[in-house]
Amino acid sequence: MSTRALILLAVFLSVALLLLGLAAWTLSEEARHQRRLRARVRRLAGDELDDRPSISLLRESYLQNLSPLERRLELSDILQPLRKQLDQAGVSRPAYQLLLLMFALGLGAALLTWQLVELPLAAPLSGLLVGSLPLVLLQVRKQRRMQQVEQELPDVLSMLARSLRAGLPLTQALKIVADDMDGVVPAEFGIVYTDLNYGGEIRAALDGLSERVPSPTIATLNTAIMIQRDTGGNLAHVIDQLENLARQRFRFKRQLKTFTASNRVAAWIVGFMPFALAAILELTSPGYITDFFDTEIGRLLIYTALGLVILGALVLWRLVKVEV
Repeated sequence: MSTRALILLAVFLSVALLLLGLAAWTLSEEARHQRRLRARVRRLAGDELDDRPSISLLRESYLQNLSPLERRLELSDILQPLRKQLDQAGVSRPAYQLLLLMFALGLGAALLTWQLVELPLAAPLSGLLVGSLPLVLLQVRKQRRMQQVEQELPDVLSMLARSLRAGLPLTQALKIVADDMDGVVPAEFGIVYTDLNYGGEIRAALDGLSERVPSPTIATLNTAIMIQRDTGGNLAHVIDQLENLARQRFRFKRQLKTFTASNRVAAWIVGFMPFALAAILELTSPGYITDFFDTEIGRLLIYTALGLVILGALVLWRLVKVEV
């Protein structure tokens, strides 16, 4: 097989991998569940909700502290997905600053690699990897925050139900939860209370809560509140049932994580084994790996091997990741 055919094959595999990853994310059970919940909220609301991101009163107060240029950048449609990730991770930093940090790190890494390594693809690859590091750390922080949310939700919902059963209105119940409890969820409920206390609409406040905390339990709670507001009902009883469901869901996820621990460790071992083996071979036999970079076909083999290792790691990661 010629070098041109190998390059075309590597490009085809890369594009196919990207498309498979996009399809797996789009068709995942969690994405379908969130779409069903959003559709149900729209039907229960009686009219179509605005798909544009709503800006709460607290959000407007935050934007007023920025300069006109910063406010224009923060409200741009291009930075909205990044802004959403920052909110879900609990990071109070403008999105454009994170984007500039990623660009600076990527450019610095690419220039440094260009000066040290004489490989045509090494500079852009290193720039891409280093530049995406803040985004990876942001995703890790988001996952940890969501785990904390799932752990806090049962107790928070229990106190919210007891406050409602005592005869307090929803706003005062949210205030009691925010004042008497510590954690991510009470702080988010405090933001909802403050937004309502400033005169904001309950639908906009709940939509903001769902955007900041993308939890199925929170989405179900918002649906129950909207139903109770429009048609009436025993909201405390519904929250009690939701608390029981959240507690069972959290317990099941802990058990599932325990059962899949060995598979996840095996995935990490298989993912790092090629790199560890290459390092051991290079240390014991100098030039065994680096000699591949001296010829064009050797570099192509190295790049193909790296692509296959990444593909295998993604497949293993998808196999051990179970949506609940």
